Formats: sequence, structure tokens, C-alpha cells
Amino acid sequence: MNRSIPTYEDGKWSVTTFKDDDEFIDYLISIFKIPGEYDFDETAFIFNHEARKFNDQGFYCNAPFR
Repeated sequence: MNRSIPTYEDGKWSVTTFKDDDEFIDYLISIFKIPGEYDFDETAFIFNHEARKFNDQGFYCNAPFR
């Protein structure tokens, strides 16, 4: 069973596909970090901006509800 996940790298979105569950598990283990050992880069600030906006405003998008 193929499994695909969205992947963000170098400012672009792509899709990473895994041929089986073992390959997917190996990928997850390779990116797992213990808190305090993360090597954050500018990408973290892009996603953090949206989180701060939600905390300040209480919503992500000011479009009408529904």
C-alpha cells in the first residue's frame, strides 16, 4: 500500500510517497526529535506566524463563517 504525505522543503510543497508501512515508519523515526534537540530554521517561523495570529485573534481566517 502506497502512502503519500505533503512535504514542505525549501519554500515549496511537494508529496513524499512511501512504498510500504516500513518505509513510512523509518521516515517518521528519522525526523522525530526529543524536545530541546530540534534544529529549527526559517521554516519554523513561517508556521509560527500563523499560530501567533490565531492566539492573538482567536481565528485563522477572517472569512465569514460557513
